[in-house]
Amino acid sequence: MDSNYEVATSAERERRYREVRRITSGIVPIRPGAIETASVLLAETKSSFDRIVAGSANIESKATVFLGIVAGTASALGLFAAHGDRAQLARPVLPIAMALVVIALVSLLCVLRAKWFPSPNLGPYVSAAMVQEDNRIGVSFVLAEYYGEMRARLHAENRRDARFLLTAYTATAIAAFVLLLDAAATSRWDAPGTQSRQARQLRTAAPHSPKRTNFVSNSGVRTDSHVAGGSP
Repeated sequence: MDSNYEVATSAERERRYREVRRITSGIVPIRPGAIETASVLLAETKSSFDRIVAGSANIESKATVFLGIVAGTASALGLFAAHGDRAQLARPVLPIAMALVVIALVSLLCVLRAKWFPSPNLGPYVSAAMVQEDNRIGVSFVLAEYYGEMRARLHAENRRDARFLLTAYTATAIAAFVLLLDAAATSRWDAPGTQSRQARQLRTAAPHSPKRTNFVSNSGVRTDSHVAGGSP
């Protein structure tokens, strides 16, 4: 947000003065308590705007911290993709996890994008004509309307940023779940008991090779015969 005071031209000061006088002249004569009421409205509107600004800062703080975590995760996945086992890289788990991490990074960068919400510029209200009359009610109304407009705009931005932050959380959680599920499946497949059972199943399903046996006939001629179920 920019400064609350900028040098204004004489034409801008004249325009603001007429705007304030139009508001003030509409409630003449000023009744007791009118100035206090206008001051309360301005204070409450500004306080509400300040709370929205604090909420925006809170969302950006969470996004900044989580961005470091997601960036570290992306670096680890990149190193694993560069130096990992080709058999593991051939599975679709790693590309899915990396795509989810990229979605999280883009969402967080959308939260941390530059935002510009100018504060009310008091420069046009600093004039001799403004202070010659009691214009407190008019100035309070103008500033309250401005803070109300900025609050509505910033509130919409906060809701959008909250959705981006939720998207980053969800994508990262899904990526972690996919990697953990794949690691659990891989460890179960590589367990010693599983390998021995698979080996026994393969040996049981393999066909038996014929066994060769030598016989000598009565004529003295040696013949060969095959007996199934043995090894060579």
